[in-house]
Amino acid sequence: MQAATQPPPDPRHCWIDAGAALAPALTRPDELTAERLAQASGRPAAEFAALWSDPVNFRIELLARLLDEVRDSVAKNTAGMAPGLMRAKLATEAYLEANLERHLLRRLVFELRHLEEGAAVIRARAFGFMMMMKLELHAMGRTRTEAISRLMTAAVLETAVAEFEAERALPEMRQVIFSYFNRSRA
Repeated sequence: MQAATQPPPDPRHCWIDAGAALAPALTRPDELTAERLAQASGRPAAEFAALWSDPVNFRIELLARLLDEVRDSVAKNTAGMAPGLMRAKLATEAYLEANLERHLLRRLVFELRHLEEGAAVIRARAFGFMMMMKLELHAMGRTRTEAISRLMTAAVLETAVAEFEAERALPEMRQVIFSYFNRSRA
């Protein structure tokens, strides 16, 4: 009996994996060269061009992966907590910290947000954050969770932008968000 062989990995995933592995050390999207990615992935640079005739498409796929990594990290950090105010605060804090720490992620967001495909990725991930916020608010017994979660998401995203521009955490903005959590009982 012959052992089943595994299909070869999808080359696109190998390149995205390489980009994700390089991301913590990079600060600008133009540092994501085919040569650097080829070295990290162990694949020929010519394959990159064959898969992505426009490097912007690679960056959009990488952006989706990096945003998913932030979401997964936040979920992992809050997994053992009961739903409610403390978990919502911790998730928000973890999201904001990840945005500060991941320079390449923020640069990709700024670079790609005006492109249709990039904006679609960003909207989808923001919608996921909003849905998580809505579930937390519902677990806290709040009403009007749809409106509150939408406003909270907008406030968190704007705080992430302001902190990225300032290159530091902005405690006063975070305090406003958290004070709204405490007061949004309507």
